Formats: sequence, C-alpha cells, structure tokens
Amino acid sequence: MAIGASVGKGGKNELADVLVVQHLLNGWLADTDQTLLPTTGNCGPLTIAAIFFLLFLLFNSLRYATLIILVLPFASIGGIIGLFVTGEYLSVPASVGFIALWGIAVLNGVVLVSYIRTLRESGMSLRNSVVRGATQRFRPVMMTATIALLGLVPFLFSTGPGSEVQRPLAVVVIGGLITSTLLTLVMVPVLYRWFDDQKPEPKDLSV
Repeated sequence: MAIGASVGKGGKNELADVLVVQHLLNGWLADTDQTLLPTTGNCGPLTIAAIFFLLFLLFNSLRYATLIILVLPFASIGGIIGLFVTGEYLSVPASVGFIALWGIAVLNGVVLVSYIRTLRESGMSLRNSVVRGATQRFRPVMMTATIALLGLVPFLFSTGPGSEVQRPLAVVVIGGLITSTLLTLVMVPVLYRWFDDQKPEPKDLSV
C-alpha cells in the first residue's frame, strides 16, 4: 500500500513537472513571437523585392516580372483565410509559411508564363497561346501544388511537441496553395493579354 502511494505521489509530481515545463514553453514561444515577429515582418518586403529582381533577371522584362508578382496576393488571401478559420494568429511560423507559400506560387506562375511566352515567340497568336498554355500547364501546376499540400497535411493535425510551430505554418501554406493555384490558372492567362510584349503576327497557328 505504501509502495502504491509512493508511486502515485511520484506520478503526480512528474505530471506537475510536465505542466510546469509546458507552461514555461508556451510563455517562451509567446515572448519569442513578440520579439521576432517585427523582424520577420520586415523580411516580407525584402523577400518580395528579391523575388521581383530574380524574375526580372529571368525574363529580362519588367512586364512579365510584374505579372508573376501579381500571384502573391492570390496566395496571401488563402493563407489569411486559413488563419482566420482555424483560429490561429500571425506568428513567426505563420510568417515563414507565407514566405514559403510565395515561393511555390511564383514557381507555378513562372511555369505558366514561360510556356505561354514560348508559344508567342514561336509565332502563335495571343489567344491560342493563352489557351494552349493554360491547358498544357494545368497538370504540372496542379501536381506541384498538390504534392506540397499533401506533404503538410500531417503538420496540420499534429498535437505533440512542436505543434505550436508546425500548425500555423501548415495552415498558411495549405490555404494559400488552394487559392493561388486556382486563381493562377484562371487569372494569369487573362492578365497575360495586357502584359504581352510580342508584336502581332499575321500568321495564326491553330491550337
């Protein structure tokens, strides 16, 4: 009986120690968010500027760089909605998730715009280039977004140690991928008509 009481008392002490450590960890994470969030927020504009510069080097055109940068709001909308629906707040992991999300969204935009531009340079009309580009690049864009989304699903439902970091990041990336993929496949081909810099050719190739 004394042994059982001793074991029970020891278990209670261990549970109390775990609760204390968890409380301290939550407080440390909150303090870390308050300290690092302004610094991480400053990385957003720098990241966008760096992406724009790299896009300009890739396409050697301000028009195409601007067109692809326009996919960032499409991605950010989904991330913000995801945070609102799940009750998460804008923390350091969520900010890192936005930066990772922007990279995936820009990659999908580059895949789509590059193919449409290649079709235009081959002599195809603007309308047919946009239609074929959106059709032929639908599968690669969807596969890229789907693989990234499925890889983050376990983080979305994590409940163990580290879930405070994993869950906001997964929510932002998954929500943003849903909206950015759909809007990229629809809006980028539509907007391309206003950003096209190729001279109209008399020859029109069929789709």
